[in-house]
Amino acid sequence: RLFTEIANSQWFYGSPIFLVFTKRDLFEISYMREKVPLNVSGLFPDAPEDNENIDQALRWMTRLFLNHQKPTRYQRVYPFVIDTTNA
Repeated sequence: RLFTEIANSQWFYGSPIFLVFTKRDLFEISYMREKVPLNVSGLFPDAPEDNENIDQALRWMTRLFLNHQKPTRYQRVYPFVIDTTNA
């Protein structure tokens, strides 16, 4: 909800937004090794279920955020996934 408000706010109209997912390493441990499903809450039926492809899971998660932005040619969202242990 917060991302939706920020991405569509008049105050940020025309400003680029950097969407940074930190802790890729912890996400990989939870998703790949411990096999925690992305849909553990039951709220995301379209979530990948295989727990084998980290890039597919990260693309899906990024799309969740980007789908909440109203289309505009004056604003761009730049998503980044980083591992803070190697930053």
